[in-house]
Amino acid sequence: MVSTILDPRQPKSEWDLFIVGTILAHVGLYFLTSGWLRKALFLALFTFWRLSYNLGIGFVLHQQSNVKQNDMGWLVKKAHDIGIFDASKNPKLYRFVRRQLIDKMGPDFDYEKSPIEYQTWLLFRRGVDLILMLDFCSYVLMAVSWSYVPKSHGIVMHTARWTFGWILVLFNLWVKLDANRVVKDFAWYWGDFFYRLLDSDLTFDGVYELCMHPMYSLGYAGYYGISLLACSYAVLFTSIIAHISQFIFLYTVEEPHIRKTYSPKSTLKIQSKHELKKELMSNERAFGEADSSPRGEGSVERMFDLFRSTDVTQVLIVFIGIVFAVFTPQQGLYARYATAQAVIWRFVHTFGLFWSLNGQSEAKVWTRHFVKYGESPKRAWQEWKNIYLLSLTVMYVTFLSAAYKSYSIPDNWQYSTCLLRHILGIALIAMHIWTSISIHEVLGTFGYFFGDFFVDSAQPRLQYTGVYRYLNNPDRIVYSFWGFALLANSTSVILLAAQAQIINICFITFVEKPHMEKLYGGQLRKEAGFKRSLKSMPVVDHPHVRRTVEQVEGTFDHLFDRAVQSIQDFFTHTRPQLDKAIQESKVRVHRYSNSITITKIADNLNNLDLSQFKLELVPSAAAVAHPEASSLTNVYQLGEPIRVRWQAPLNHARRDWIGVYRVTDNLSKDVTRVASQGHWSAIESKSFGDHQADILEEGDEAGMVEFRADTVPWTEGTYEIRYHHDGKHNVLAISQPFEIAVDPLMRLEETTNPAKDEASAEEVAAVMLSLVQTILRSEKDLDLPISLHAAIVFGDDAEKYAKRIAYAIDKRFGVDLAWQLVATDASVENLAKRVVEAKRVLRPFVRYDARTAGQESALQASDAQKESQWTL
Repeated sequence: MVSTILDPRQPKSEWDLFIVGTILAHVGLYFLTSGWLRKALFLALFTFWRLSYNLGIGFVLHQQSNVKQNDMGWLVKKAHDIGIFDASKNPKLYRFVRRQLIDKMGPDFDYEKSPIEYQTWLLFRRGVDLILMLDFCSYVLMAVSWSYVPKSHGIVMHTARWTFGWILVLFNLWVKLDANRVVKDFAWYWGDFFYRLLDSDLTFDGVYELCMHPMYSLGYAGYYGISLLACSYAVLFTSIIAHISQFIFLYTVEEPHIRKTYSPKSTLKIQSKHELKKELMSNERAFGEADSSPRGEGSVERMFDLFRSTDVTQVLIVFIGIVFAVFTPQQGLYARYATAQAVIWRFVHTFGLFWSLNGQSEAKVWTRHFVKYGESPKRAWQEWKNIYLLSLTVMYVTFLSAAYKSYSIPDNWQYSTCLLRHILGIALIAMHIWTSISIHEVLGTFGYFFGDFFVDSAQPRLQYTGVYRYLNNPDRIVYSFWGFALLANSTSVILLAAQAQIINICFITFVEKPHMEKLYGGQLRKEAGFKRSLKSMPVVDHPHVRRTVEQVEGTFDHLFDRAVQSIQDFFTHTRPQLDKAIQESKVRVHRYSNSITITKIADNLNNLDLSQFKLELVPSAAAVAHPEASSLTNVYQLGEPIRVRWQAPLNHARRDWIGVYRVTDNLSKDVTRVASQGHWSAIESKSFGDHQADILEEGDEAGMVEFRADTVPWTEGTYEIRYHHDGKHNVLAISQPFEIAVDPLMRLEETTNPAKDEASAEEVAAVMLSLVQTILRSEKDLDLPISLHAAIVFGDDAEKYAKRIAYAIDKRFGVDLAWQLVATDASVENLAKRVVEAKRVLRPFVRYDARTAGQESALQASDAQKESQWTL
């Protein structure tokens, strides 16, 4: 367009000469006027041509797209009715238009055979040429009219301003040229409003990979470059208003037409009640269960609803934050308190985000908690979403309160960079809002609230659409925090913004990116469209420049990777030590909490021959059944009675007793200083009247004691039995260490492990029946379930036995269930089904391109099962 009109070597039509004459008239007006008259005149002229663009062209295109008569667009129908292209209706106008179009298109153009839609578009282009040329010409003359050279600026400021200004202008020129190269004149002049090319579709190449709508976003960088060159806030504000009006044109005219023209056509069909329900619940299907809430089949997902407690809580938090910020003093203690609150809540929000999502990615800790109480993964995600929103709200409210306390309305807006700071700050805040909205449009509520941390699909698909077409992590920069930092112009707020930025990068690097790699694997791309487009710029594409850029980029990437690796190595080496310290602390706490306040110790044991005191364990049932398996020696099943034979000299005390302890409970082998917690027994029936049932054999020098029911430990671990003297805590003998395990037979290599394999409910139920029978067999008065369908009768103390079964299920199958849930299910079959379903939803995330055939088939079968649940 520009070269055709302004290049004197190109042939000119009458319309081209008219455009050139109009441009020269504008230039002449510039030289004929001066002062405020010139400024006002060209501001008015630019306003006129800008309105001609946005309102005039916008109205014509809107009508052309939406008003159809006889299969003709609005403008095409007008041209047809007037007879612009009909020699019989309006011969003079016909000859004039024909001459203009042939001069424009060249002698090879067959005017008479061209369809009326094409002719109308060519005529429309001529009007667009006039408006666009005069729009830009009047803007440049307006900017020159308002420009001035500040006397307060030094050589450095002038050089920086002019350099950056011209960089923006040249960048704008490259954007326009590359956009024209990609879309050609057809899309440049809105040709798809008039007719559709065969096999045409939206093109994303070159500058169109740099950002969304580069013609209307980056294509106005030159306006801001010229504003810098002019050094005028009037030019800057005019540029901002013009840019905003262009976005209004985009979203009210172009976007609706693009969606209508290029989006897949939706087919209208009559849906059955079942089909409608299936469509409405498509998002919930990913969680594998129906929603049991009473919302009904036609429920609607709402982002905000004052009838929900979480939304009311958010409103109250915002209200309290506003009251605190506005109605308390701006400075002093209140300002420091607001800053401290912002720092604290940023760390609280971040720590919660790191802990919950990292734990969810590695072990699904959040989902595991809700499954424990019989609730669904969907409920886990919903509660996570509510808590995340509340935490996010508090974090933002406290930061805004701190920023408000640090802000003061300027007395002189023209002083230094005050006005510029406010403009840039508001722009960054608007950028943050737009980025958040764009992310939500692409990801939806599910992805926006990290739904892929809560559900694993058989075939995860990663699609780069919307804002993700151009950026891998559009939320990497915390724009609004930096925007408020510019507005407040306060060191404390700048530090808060820096804190938020560092934490955000750490979250993406150490939590989000590893999970994405785990989930999507090779689908992740290394370079986004924005980066690829920058590298394709003519300046960067030069071999020497490209080599320099690659070296600098490689250096930064290397330093960043080293920093990340150092942090990961630190946590890798520190975590085992931390786990060891935590475990030792637990042992100390357990030892201290169960320590005996007053330890009874005999003063003199010289009359006893300690070598004659012995304790010998009776082999466990598993060891008897598999004598060849050394791994089962001294290993007892949880709840299995433990029998021990004792020997003592004839002169031993009649009140001697034995107790069961963890091997780590007592540091001394001579004195027991930890309470037995009821795991003890007398060796003679007449010594302690309440422990006669545990004595199987008794004699003067030997006997046998059985620990069962409440006297046997009900937690896994390594234990020992201690023989004590005369009702005191002197240790006379210690048995060999033995182990209590939920299922000792798991140690046999040929035994199938339902805790790890994709076992069916029947296989799990068979193992669970044995566990339940062993646990309940310890009580002689309880009826044992003899089949999978038989009810589990807990008796009067349901809590105690349900807790024991829940503990066994957790250790055997890796599924933690609340004891109330076990008591409610009350059958092996129901518990087995619950365990299988829990194991399905709690299976670890597996990288898609690294799955084995078995894992893939299991996931596909699981997804098929979920699908059938929604179609039955």
